[in-house]
Order: sequence, then structure tokens, then C-alpha cells
Amino acid sequence: MGTLVSSHSSELGEWEMTVRLPHRLLLPYIRRYCGYVENTSFSSRLQAANGDIVIIIGFGSPTRSIDLRCPDHSSTHQSFFAGLFDSPVITESCGATGGLQIDFTPIGAYRFFGVPMHELANRVVDLADLLGPFAARLSEQLQSLPAWEPRFELVERMIAERVGAAPEGSAAVVLAYDRICASGGRAAIGAIAGELGWSQKHLIHRFREQIGLPPKTLSRIVRFGRATELMRGPNAAPWADIAYRCGYFDQAHLIRDFHEFAGSTPSAFAARMLPDNGGISG
Repeated sequence: MGTLVSSHSSELGEWEMTVRLPHRLLLPYIRRYCGYVENTSFSSRLQAANGDIVIIIGFGSPTRSIDLRCPDHSSTHQSFFAGLFDSPVITESCGATGGLQIDFTPIGAYRFFGVPMHELANRVVDLADLLGPFAARLSEQLQSLPAWEPRFELVERMIAERVGAAPEGSAAVVLAYDRICASGGRAAIGAIAGELGWSQKHLIHRFREQIGLPPKTLSRIVRFGRATELMRGPNAAPWADIAYRCGYFDQAHLIRDFHEFAGSTPSAFAARMLPDNGGISG
């Protein structure tokens, strides 16, 4: 399995990202692994709402997380878990840093951690609080390895073991989740519930348990994520075209979702995109 390396050096600082996709048997549970090292001239990044659940195993300075709905409340962690958020978060770090990021699907995180995902939604939690002393041992093992490839192999073996031993959960919830993602967030929730023979209330209850957020909220986040993908790169689509292709009623509808999920207008969000997979400046 190959890796993709992207690097950047400018007045913004220096960073290098090494990305690898998981083994095909883990694709329902893991989006990607990313090893990173950086030393930037800025200290903060915007983390817009998205449909993945993230583990960061930090190797350098700790990261401070600020929920923009409650900016007076923050938390600082070396290694941490970030559940599904339906609002933007600012992360701050200073100086040279690095680490390994694992992007889980909600289904994968549910099986890996074995706790109801709604208890972890809109939360950043120290990894030791979820994994106990194993979190520190894992960090030490990863840092002792000489390169990203063996680090990816180590975390993949660990994930495969835990996910393989976990209860499967509801196949109906997995089907509903897959329908939402495959449709780009445009699938009708009522139709999905009818297909499953469930009431919408029951679907919402089971969905929050295994995914973390209600299905309608996740649909909006998936649609928003599709819009942010279409605005990247030199051939980004016009706003009206993006709104139409993603199923928004109009540009005003698109703008409302950007305010809710990114805390900015689409144009301001695009202007803050960093080059070479650097994320979004805070």
C-alpha cells in the first residue's frame, strides 16, 4: 500500500504530510492515516464540522482546542480524541510539532471505542481518558519507530484487532449511514426510515448511539463537506454551481451552512485555505 507525501515551505512555515489509506478490509472503519511534522509562523487552524472522527497521537507540543460556540472554554491535550462536531473548532499549537492522525468513520469509532457515540459528540477528550495507560504506551511505541510506514503498520494492526473483536452494532444503522454518504447528504431521512421499517424517531435514537449526531444533522455536514471539496484547487466551481450540485436551495442556503459549520462565509473560508494540505488558517 503506497503513501502520498506533500510538503510546503514558505513564509507560512514548513510542514510535511504523509498519508496512507487503510487496508481494504478496514475501509468501512478508517478513512486514512496521516503522519505530520510542522513548524509554522501561525498558531491556529480552523477545524470546520466534518463527518469524520479523529484521533491525534501527538509527538510535539500539545494542542489547545476551542469550541467557537463556547470560546471561554478550552482544553489542551498531547494526544486526543475529537468526536463528530456540528460547529467549528479552533485548534492552537506553538512551535515545532508533529504526530499521527487517524481519521475514523463514525462506524469505525463506535466499534473501536465501544461507547455510545453521542456521549463523545461535540467533545475533545484526552486519549488517556478513553484508552487508559495504553494511550501513553502507544505514543511511546510510535515515537520509537524510525519512519511513518512502520508506524502506520503498528496502528493498523492495533485497530484491526480491536475492531475485529468488537460487536458489529446495527446493520440497519450502517445501511442508513451508507445511504447518507453515498447521496452526498441528499437522501431523504423519512425514506431511509421507511426502507428500514423504522419510525424516524427510532432511527434518530439508534443513529445517535452509533454515529453520534442525528441523521439529518450528519446529512447537512456531508453536504457541506462536498461543497468544500468543490471549492478547492485552481478549477474550483462557481458558488451558484456548487450550491446546485450539492442540493442547496440557493446560494443563501449554502451561506447559512457555512456560517453554522465553518463560522464564516464561503469566500472567507476559501481565502483561509492553506496550500499543500495545510488545512484552514484560524
